[in-house]
Amino acid sequence: MIDYKVIDDLKGKVKSSIKHDDITFCFIEGLILDYQSELIHLAMSYLNDYQLAQDCIQEIFMTALHKVDPEKDRTAVRKWLKVCTINRCKSILRTSIWRKLVFFEHPSNASVVKDHYSGLDETGVLEEVMKLPIKYREVIILHYYQEMTLHEISAVLKIGIEAVKSRLRRAKEKLKLLLKGAELG
Repeated sequence: MIDYKVIDDLKGKVKSSIKHDDITFCFIEGLILDYQSELIHLAMSYLNDYQLAQDCIQEIFMTALHKVDPEKDRTAVRKWLKVCTINRCKSILRTSIWRKLVFFEHPSNASVVKDHYSGLDETGVLEEVMKLPIKYREVIILHYYQEMTLHEISAVLKIGIEAVKSRLRRAKEKLKLLLKGAELG
């Protein structure tokens, strides 16, 4: 689902703040159309709040407007956007205001992530993945849902490959226990 409001807001901010040529803006608009949904769902897997995820992604695209070269390879830009999204989400989670706020589960928040991965998750595994602590949840989502390699995850999270393997193994163990508990309960 493409949120054209993000594109319109971005156009307004760009026109009012900085002069960019049409090629750069068309490139960014293409990135928004291609990757917005994927990045919002990635942000949702960290933040569990749809509005906050949208704000995060809008900031990422504003950063991209200033820093991404339209001549650059799109796969490299996609990886950069994912890294920026993950880092921004972690930054949001580290802020003191975030820790003090209590977010109630809204059906819309949970359904956004589930809708995105619905074809991949027919057994309800994603619901249990979302219950894992963030350090385990992120490796599961990046590896199995975002289809990143262990080396890519290592680079994105800025941890060693052995740490990625350990987190993935522990995450699978915890997930296995959660799934057994869900079957019994």
